[in-house]
Amino acid sequence: MTTFHELLGTDDTMSVDEVKKRYKFISMRVHPDKGGSSAMMQMVSQAYTFISRGEGNKEVFTSVKVDNDQTAALMNKVKLLERENRLIKEAFEKAKRQIESLNREIKETTDSQFRQQRFQTKDLSDARDEVRRLTALLAEADVKLQHARILQNANKEMNKTAGNNGSYGSSEGRRRQRWLFQAIGVAFILGLVVNIPGMKQWVSARLKGEDKAAAPIVYQVVPEAPVVESLPVSPVVDKPAESASSNLGENYDIEDNYAIDNWHNARYRVSGDAYMAVKNVDGSYIVRDCADQFYLFLNRVNEPLRVPPNLVYRNRSQSYHIYAIEYGMGSTSETWLESNRLTINGEPFVNANFASALNRHNLECLMAQ
Repeated sequence: MTTFHELLGTDDTMSVDEVKKRYKFISMRVHPDKGGSSAMMQMVSQAYTFISRGEGNKEVFTSVKVDNDQTAALMNKVKLLERENRLIKEAFEKAKRQIESLNREIKETTDSQFRQQRFQTKDLSDARDEVRRLTALLAEADVKLQHARILQNANKEMNKTAGNNGSYGSSEGRRRQRWLFQAIGVAFILGLVVNIPGMKQWVSARLKGEDKAAAPIVYQVVPEAPVVESLPVSPVVDKPAESASSNLGENYDIEDNYAIDNWHNARYRVSGDAYMAVKNVDGSYIVRDCADQFYLFLNRVNEPLRVPPNLVYRNRSQSYHIYAIEYGMGSTSETWLESNRLTINGEPFVNANFASALNRHNLECLMAQ
């Protein structure tokens, strides 16, 4: 038999507001003014009353009092309502299945788009790596081009000096040629003299006038070390003390008035040699000289007790402890070109403007040779 819940299309889990909405909806359908009957309206009203009291599972025709002559008509109405309720439930289940299917399609589409975006991100990363590699090659090619232009200008100057309008036979051309050869000979002799141990310091002292009571210079001939095949060295073993640069110390008095995190070109205050450097927020510097040797100028009051094995102590200048970066991170120009930020001895150094500073530095070193 039909229950009050089945008559209104409700159940015990529905709230009072939902039952009320369902009652108003069916009342509009069975109202006498809408083509219904008074008996059906009376039955729907009593069903709402029973459901409101929590008696919605009782059977309709054992609980509702109606006239006998209207029983058949009410039965037909009840069957129509049951059929309509069943159709509504079937439509609801169908709509529910369609919603679940759409949710699955949306999830699959989202996953596919995510995978495609991930592949695009990987392609973008590969492209950026290629751009960095090509930038490094371009910087190297620029240095070679500058070298070639310097040699070309020197060759043109020699051709111009060799003679008048390209003629070596005229007296003016011969005089210029003799002057050029004499200048080259003097430069060659000066180069040999400067390379004598202690000569550079003696010349510097002479220029400063500090040689009034200087001791006589003693020249020491050091035999050349035999050339042997290089063997792999353990990274934890420091280099011998003889490898320390004799120029480090007072000659490496660097400028300290540059912006932070930006590579710049400068010259040492005492020796005048060219170098390039970058300063970090802690006041420490990374310095590169013309021999492509990188140094860490550590801004500390006291020398640290422990440093990485690739840092070899050289000297102290100003307020800095100077370490040569012998290998590993930050020891070559390639590692700086391929990175945006390097950490040396626990201190970060931002790599900004390195390529342009490197080109200018290589050119200055080339001109100084």
